[in-house]
Amino acid sequence: MSSSLPAFAQAAGLSEQLYRQGQELMKEGKTHDACAKFAASYRADNTAVGSLLATAACHEKEGKNAAAWGEYTAVASLAQRNGEADRQAYASDHAKALEPKLHHVVLATSFNVATAPEGFSVVLDGTTIDAGALNSQIPIDAGDHDLQVSAPGKTPVDKKFKTADDTNTDTVTIAELADAPKNQQTIIVKNEETTHLNKTKLALGVIFGVVGLGGVGAAVGLGLSASHASNASSDAFDKANKSGFNVDANGVCTGDGCSNYTYSKSAHDTASLDQNLAIASGIVGGLALVAGIFFIVTSPETKAAAPPPQTEKGASIKNLTVTPLFGPQMNGIGLGGSF
Repeated sequence: MSSSLPAFAQAAGLSEQLYRQGQELMKEGKTHDACAKFAASYRADNTAVGSLLATAACHEKEGKNAAAWGEYTAVASLAQRNGEADRQAYASDHAKALEPKLHHVVLATSFNVATAPEGFSVVLDGTTIDAGALNSQIPIDAGDHDLQVSAPGKTPVDKKFKTADDTNTDTVTIAELADAPKNQQTIIVKNEETTHLNKTKLALGVIFGVVGLGGVGAAVGLGLSASHASNASSDAFDKANKSGFNVDANGVCTGDGCSNYTYSKSAHDTASLDQNLAIASGIVGGLALVAGIFFIVTSPETKAAAPPPQTEKGASIKNLTVTPLFGPQMNGIGLGGSF
């Protein structure tokens, strides 16, 4: 119970604010806008009978006798329930005074309402009319009106009519609704697409892939060879130093360690060569491998199975839809599609 109190207080506060705005608009002579505020005030808090009474008085001043009469009648009923005798008498007197001024409309059905299909609906100016009110006088204000009649499986009807500012009674006939068009069959012609492999791309992908793997493999082998030669060069140079050697300006080696020195120098040159070849093979192999993957991935290609139909101007029609139409009010075919 306590959780609903804040919401109730908020609704009451909004209702009061709208009510005061309506009063200010009435003072400014803006009757139509004031009526809208009073009505919104009552919608915000449907216990605010004063807002409904103000709406009735506003509509009466605006010349909407039917709306005012209905609101005065509702106020009288609510006031009686709340034990507000003065307000009940005031509203009842005003409702009685308006009755001789009312214009009426009869929504007359050309069929027995009891036999109406399930879901049968009559909406007048946005308000649903109960089936019991059909074929009876309904108070209505002067002006333009919209009547919508519908039921599942039936063709809906939308009628426009106008009522005068007098005390007459108009009759608007509601005919039995026709069945909605039946036996509709939609044929959808789609532009199907097929996927196939581009053999040239696939072959290039395989070739580049093999070359790439070979290049990467060679780079690994040459890298290991370069590492081995470098280690051998270091070991031989250490042995040459232990044995002793000397190299003059002409590059001539003398001493017991010359044989190891010569081997160390040769191994170093081999290591440098293998290292450069490994780098080159790795780059070439990597690029070839990337190219091979690209060609293999892009080898599947999508292609339309058949060209789409052409219009007289040569524009293609996509997803053509052909719909045969049969019904009590139409016979033919419907065509649709995107261009």
